[in-house]
Amino acid sequence: MQVRTLFSAERLQITALDEADASLIACWYANPEFVRRFEATPARPKGRAEIAARILEARNSQEDYLFGFRLRGDDVLVGWGALDGINWRNRVAWLALALGPDHWRRGLGREALHLLLTYAFRELGLHRVQLTVFADNEPAIRLYERAGLSREGVYREYLLRDGQRVDMLLMGMLAREWQDAS
Repeated sequence: MQVRTLFSAERLQITALDEADASLIACWYANPEFVRRFEATPARPKGRAEIAARILEARNSQEDYLFGFRLRGDDVLVGWGALDGINWRNRVAWLALALGPDHWRRGLGREALHLLLTYAFRELGLHRVQLTVFADNEPAIRLYERAGLSREGVYREYLLRDGQRVDMLLMGMLAREWQDAS
């Protein structure tokens, strides 16, 4: 996939998030399927004020980069991504990606992930990105593996949902692997 510029691809662009976006993101967090795919804590809605506070916190941080993904042309927010807890000495970050439920299964996740990885490795000069994903979130696992992330470990039976234990996978990518895949 070709990145047109550092901040845009074919259908999406990376933008800043602001407090006005918090209401829409709160709607996503009111969807139990969204929350359960993304959060290890018990599912609960997040309010606009809580999300707005997180946006402001990231804006003032040197270790957390939080972005919105918007459709090119009409500026509709379809998701958000983050490079969190950046350890600048070792050039390592945690990656997070979430699309609003109305935008699932349209190929936008692939484009959003590509933009986020390009930013991480090309602009920030990171050496490694890593993430965790629940083993029952097969669409996300396929997305990450197609992008070149490797399964590096398993937190066995990490999550208890509906009386069932679910593993949490650790996945990662090194800058040279991203370069080879690009």
